[in-house]
Amino acid sequence: MKKIVIIGGGIAGLSAGIFAQKNGFESTILEKHHTTGGECTGWDRRGYHIDGCIHWLVGTKEGTSIRESWDTVGALDGVEIYEPESFMAVEHEGVTVHFYRDLNRLKSSWLEISPEDKVAIEEFCNDIGKLHTFTFPVGKPLDIMSIIEKVKYVLSMKDISPIMQKYSKLSVQDLAGKLKLLDVAGPQTYNRYCNAYRGAFMAFWPTLKGKQLAHSGQIRGLDNLVLSGQWLQPPGGLPIALITGKDTIMRLCRKLKKEFSAA
Repeated sequence: MKKIVIIGGGIAGLSAGIFAQKNGFESTILEKHHTTGGECTGWDRRGYHIDGCIHWLVGTKEGTSIRESWDTVGALDGVEIYEPESFMAVEHEGVTVHFYRDLNRLKSSWLEISPEDKVAIEEFCNDIGKLHTFTFPVGKPLDIMSIIEKVKYVLSMKDISPIMQKYSKLSVQDLAGKLKLLDVAGPQTYNRYCNAYRGAFMAFWPTLKGKQLAHSGQIRGLDNLVLSGQWLQPPGGLPIALITGKDTIMRLCRKLKKEFSAA
């Protein structure tokens, strides 16, 4: 039985360890912190618990490919999935603005509150509707897709690419309203809790000048060291960590001419 040593017990490392054992490898995870989970962490401040990671979890809907991956690694075993009617509410001067899960309800409620913003509200809701057409590919990493699979992936991005480019030009400062400050989670926060690269909590993002990054995890000159983690591709976060952990083992199985099993 071949042995794999995984450096780091974050979500990607745990995912890689699980899929390694599912595919007949002996896996050992090395983690210097006293708690596994990596940047899936939180802390207490002024009587509040600040969740430094899960504001919402992508891929909990039954029947989706990411949900199947969460189920495969047992991350949701015994976990009750709470699907509120409203993800978030903002209160200002006696008016409550809800971010409803139902897009039609969100649109109608916002139009009722601010009919003068009809054009902006309808544009925003139409953009969200277009994003609903995209399903993140979980089956294979891009570098081992066939030509046909790559073409399908590119075509699946045709509706959302213009939207991503449009909103990437807006800053958080442009969108922020009146907020009560409890704590500032800056780079030093993630350095202290997670030893994160340059204190970043998410993956590298493309900028107006930079290109989109998607990395296979292979490092030139190092044959037996492969990277996994949310850093390998935007947008980062827990689903990417889960998927890249699996992808690393899938690439290893391909290299060894061994059939990969995700079950």
